[in-house]
Amino acid sequence: MSLECYRIRDISSPSYPSLSDLQEVRFAEAARLRGLICRDMYGDSPYGLYMLPHATIRGDSGYIFFGETPIVEQNADFLRHKKFLRPRFDDISKRSDEVVKADEIVSLVSRRHNCFWHWMMDSLPKVLLAEESGFRGTYLIPSPAMAPWASESLAIVGIPGDRVLARDGRDLHAARLYIPTYFCGYNAHHNLPFIQMFRDWIRSCAPAAKSHSHKRIFVGRRSAVQHRKVLNQDELFAVASKLGFESVFFEELPLREQLALASTSEAMIGAHGSGLTHTLFMNAGSLVVELFPFTRRQTNDCYEQLSTITGHRYHPIESELDQESDIRISPPILHARLTQEL
Repeated sequence: MSLECYRIRDISSPSYPSLSDLQEVRFAEAARLRGLICRDMYGDSPYGLYMLPHATIRGDSGYIFFGETPIVEQNADFLRHKKFLRPRFDDISKRSDEVVKADEIVSLVSRRHNCFWHWMMDSLPKVLLAEESGFRGTYLIPSPAMAPWASESLAIVGIPGDRVLARDGRDLHAARLYIPTYFCGYNAHHNLPFIQMFRDWIRSCAPAAKSHSHKRIFVGRRSAVQHRKVLNQDELFAVASKLGFESVFFEELPLREQLALASTSEAMIGAHGSGLTHTLFMNAGSLVVELFPFTRRQTNDCYEQLSTITGHRYHPIESELDQESDIRISPPILHARLTQEL
């Protein structure tokens, strides 16, 4: 599969609205600029890169500045939130005493890069898009402390270390900053040709061993986890194990092994969270069972959308607890869903 890519467009060209229009940061103005640098979900604009000359990357979340004008963080999802996500003032106002200079940069830093889902679905796809568009410069990634999977994932897809620069808190001035059009995993279903290509790319870079064939995975969560604890995890695994499921703690495995394991799995059960990102890389038509905190399903359908893209059989199960954090699932309900599908 190939993409319809233009190579590079200069965002400072007189044919585009002036960036000075953003001196007063309002949603309508920011959205207009965003229409230039990001994929239009409802249009037919091609994929590719925009080039912003003499840009500065500042703050822990990697906000982009053109002169002294802050451009909104790339992964903000306007169509989901229906409002302009204003950069945090304390973040964008930070200036370092020392400035790092670089010639050609694609920034993979965002305010959500410490979440594996957002790294894999918001940031890493930009690498494929940049490479397809002819970019051969340097990728700016989060610091290892913030996103330990970042450098490993770039190595997996074949980006050599001399093309990777880890963010260290200093401002970075890029002679040419390249901004990919693809921007948000929540909108992956509106970018089907690209996200399918991304899926195939990752699967080819981390091929599975034959011993992994047809695995059924129960995504485990350690007791130390503070958010979305599955309070009766042992009970649920007892049910699943009788149907051939194995407990896997993805965060304890090297990323290449995580991807290889997922790519030949035929079923996956897990609580709503980053572990289910791997459902994108499973065999098409696999079974996905997502365990939700109470009411959470009404506000977050990201894994359901991934299942739709890949043709998985998707089954959500909502917690019995009337709260948005901890999860307790009825074992008989899980058993019924599994026996119905397997």
